[in-house]
Amino acid sequence: MFRDVLRAFGAPVRFLVVTHHEGVDLLAEWVRDLGMVDRTRVVSVPDQTKFSVWAQDSFIVCSDSQGGRLILQPLNHEHPGETVIARTVAEFLGWDYRQVPGRLQSGNVLVGDDFWLMGADSAEKPSGELPRPDQEPGATTTEEETEFVLDATRTMHLVSSDRPVPGFEEELLLRDAGELGSGWQEAVYRGNRVGTTQPIFHVDSFISLAGREPDGRYRILVGDPALAARTIGTDLPEHALQDVFDRVAFLFERAGLVVSRVPLPLVYHDNKLTRVRHWYFASYNNAIVEIVGDSKRVWLPTYGHGKWKVLVSTDEMVRDVWRGLGFETRTLTDFHPFASNLGSLRCMAKCLERSDEFDAGRVES
Repeated sequence: MFRDVLRAFGAPVRFLVVTHHEGVDLLAEWVRDLGMVDRTRVVSVPDQTKFSVWAQDSFIVCSDSQGGRLILQPLNHEHPGETVIARTVAEFLGWDYRQVPGRLQSGNVLVGDDFWLMGADSAEKPSGELPRPDQEPGATTTEEETEFVLDATRTMHLVSSDRPVPGFEEELLLRDAGELGSGWQEAVYRGNRVGTTQPIFHVDSFISLAGREPDGRYRILVGDPALAARTIGTDLPEHALQDVFDRVAFLFERAGLVVSRVPLPLVYHDNKLTRVRHWYFASYNNAIVEIVGDSKRVWLPTYGHGKWKVLVSTDEMVRDVWRGLGFETRTLTDFHPFASNLGSLRCMAKCLERSDEFDAGRVES
């Protein structure tokens, strides 16, 4: 899968790949086989460093008011190894590194041309309280709450719902799943915590930014579980949070954005050892979108594979939606292994910089 991702991004995309010392030789072999030596750097960290594959979430890339580049890392990040990753990347690039208060993760942020969206669950007030559940897109936070990431050239909007959103802790085992056999149970709302105001814990899993319309309004794509169920001809699971996704879409429309809906299948993986069916969203919104002038491209995960070949129809629908918006589309391989772990394509990659300057061609250790 990692090879497929590297292969899918042709020139002029350049890569900085972080791996353990023991993985350098294998990655160097991949880079040579793929003909990417001239546009790839591999930076290694000690083998005992524990970090996840979610490159998107561990730190935030920013520019300061003087144009300097810096990496910000929330103090409340989840994995100690992420500190090693963030410091290593900053040192390699020659950028400043700072730790900041809060628990803001880059997966809960989407940046548009003159605005940025932040999931309300990341917008902790100084008291540690979350925003009101009835907070809607268009409301801004105070400078005190966001000064460490405040972009004066962009307006920040919170993303939340005014519909109840169950948390995973309180609904870990929703109900017995007797139809699967004796002792089976179902785990739902994974990733959501008690008090959440978002249907999924990261906004990039149910929202995509798609650029400006001819009339100047901005278009976004919002996930729709019911659309997915209709497309593949199945019933909508009762725990799909359809009313929450619909309400988020409505609030965006009321704020003046153009909203398109794309399928957001709610699927599952069965663990036969623990006898638990784990439900998860196969997110198409979690894609990599690039808009540079008149050039528009999107890289999309696919899910119509294995026991979920029925999702070929939603793979095709999402591709057609993006093409209808004028995007060149590139599809990648089966992303169920990532989606079942509550992530997808955008989660495993991060745009560090858009620049013509890149000193590639060698492996760093």
